[in-house]
Amino acid sequence: MTRLWARTGSRPRATRQTQYDYLYLFAAVCPDSGHAVGLLSPHVSAGVMSSFLEHFGKQLAADEHAVMILDQAGWHVSGDLAVPANVTLILLPPRSPELNPAENLWHWITQHHWSNHVYSDYAAMEKAAIDAWQQTCLDAERIKSVGAAPYLRAPVNWDSYNSRSAQVRPI
Repeated sequence: MTRLWARTGSRPRATRQTQYDYLYLFAAVCPDSGHAVGLLSPHVSAGVMSSFLEHFGKQLAADEHAVMILDQAGWHVSGDLAVPANVTLILLPPRSPELNPAENLWHWITQHHWSNHVYSDYAAMEKAAIDAWQQTCLDAERIKSVGAAPYLRAPVNWDSYNSRSAQVRPI
């Protein structure tokens, strides 16, 4: 379900899915280049996250190193997580989704592709996820716009950077 504009006092009708199957989309986006990498999974775990990080790391050029901003979901902070050498994870403080550019992506996809739909089965839900990914995440300009985070453009003085307070997880 999602919010929508309606005349005061009216009760607009919307479809609602009442059975539950889950499909998870792991994604990394670069708001600067517009590049996006994703992985669909029927469940979440440190193992699936490790697979995603491995896939993501292979997408980077040999001389490239990526910094990935994550919330503190259990599969993001697990001791079993395998992080490639060319990826550094920065964990956001708790309850601060507004700092994660990928959160804007989830809101966009939900609002424009997934809300107020009923899926006949798991395959239909998977097709909807793939279609939403292709229409949104393969459009570099859309990713640049939706993922824009002004604080990412601010220069960082790495000499005075306190990795403990930012919860940088060294590789």
